[in-house]
Amino acid sequence: MRKISSFAVAALLAVGLVLSGCGGSGAPASSSAAGSSAASSAASSAAADKKIDLKDGTYTAKFTTDSTMFHVNEVYKDRGTLTVKDGKATLHVTLASTSIVKLFVGSAEDAQKDGAKLLEGKEEAVKYPDGTSEKAFAFDIPVPVIDAEFDCALVGTKGKWYDHKVKVSDVKEGTLDSDGALNTATGIKDGEYKIDLTCEGGTGKGGVESAVLIVKDSKLTAKLIMSSDKYTKMVVDGQTYQNKPEGGKSTFTVPVSLDNGIAVKATTEAMSTPHDVDYTVTLNSGSLPSSAMK
Repeated sequence: MRKISSFAVAALLAVGLVLSGCGGSGAPASSSAAGSSAASSAASSAAADKKIDLKDGTYTAKFTTDSTMFHVNEVYKDRGTLTVKDGKATLHVTLASTSIVKLFVGSAEDAQKDGAKLLEGKEEAVKYPDGTSEKAFAFDIPVPVIDAEFDCALVGTKGKWYDHKVKVSDVKEGTLDSDGALNTATGIKDGEYKIDLTCEGGTGKGGVESAVLIVKDSKLTAKLIMSSDKYTKMVVDGQTYQNKPEGGKSTFTVPVSLDNGIAVKATTEAMSTPHDVDYTVTLNSGSLPSSAMK
């Protein structure tokens, strides 16, 4: 019995030593968590004091999170409107519903402290492509850093706070239209302008040959002129556009943005049976004439 007891004591001592080793400094879990929270708060504070390296103005930016339940409404394609003034940035984003009622830039723990600056959701009407609409909450989120994750806690209708990581990236000049289209017409006069482009994809033969940019009421569309008259339709961002030939070549007028690859799918009847060809078209704003600028 004593021998068994000795083995048991030795085993317990060994376990104790292993657990102490795993603890690193041997600090209690609560102390470690508190240190982590303090470090996170210090990092957030340092980031908040840092100026955003963008000139004053209005932009669009991509807003992504670490959760499928916390995201921008599908209409806006993961994007929001970024406003920059005096080195401080705020992102206006519309979420998927009204289930998230408050946000906090920081940890869930800090969100529940006295004096925490909570962001209240503001109800907005979202219109979908099929003509339906519904209410969703929108938030104006202070952005401490671009192209890097930062803490953003949330609370839903049940009152429980959750920690999340979010990221603001892919900043572009322009605004978002009510249908979620990226509008980069800021600073361009209404009119029609020839614009240089690059077209990638397909077999290397054919595709989008040239383009005419159309600016009206600060919205952008373009006539995409194909290399032949064999293209019958084009799909851009899920919408189908029919061929309206000009100059003996297939031509499609579609919504566009500048300096940003636009994925298009064109149906051609050049072969025995119709088939779809994928292209990526980029319109070069640097090729616009100076007379086009306001």
